[in-house]
Amino acid sequence: MKPLNKYATPPWDWRRRMHELHTPTFVLCQGHIGCAGITVASTYMKGMKTMTVRHIFLWSVKEGHDGDSVLKKLAALETEVPGLLGWSIGKHEGENPNSSTGKWQYGLTCDVESWEALDAYQNHPTHNAIVQDVLDSYDDWLVVDYALD
Repeated sequence: MKPLNKYATPPWDWRRRMHELHTPTFVLCQGHIGCAGITVASTYMKGMKTMTVRHIFLWSVKEGHDGDSVLKKLAALETEVPGLLGWSIGKHEGENPNSSTGKWQYGLTCDVESWEALDAYQNHPTHNAIVQDVLDSYDDWLVVDYALD
């Protein structure tokens, strides 16, 4: 996949680029399950062994698909995938569909101890199986990953 601009790197290369640049890196990509949408990566300092990383996943489901079923399947990740420090998942409940564009119906947030732990989460066989199971239900999705200070 070609980067969308000279500052973006392919999804498989963004952590190396962060390490080299020591500056915030914005990765813009589409169609890659692990980082569809915009992945915002915070500064990664040399020698730093671990840091808490927050993974935010927003999605909406296609017309005619059961969004609550998708939510229930994704919720199983909390107990099936080891290494999560924090977990929250739910359906949007605001008065309006969404205060921004009305696009996102559901959200998931989890915290892991490092970028390596995020890779382990995203490549865990249970995570991959559940994603493949619900992928056809998604109308659209967005992922944002960043280090917590």
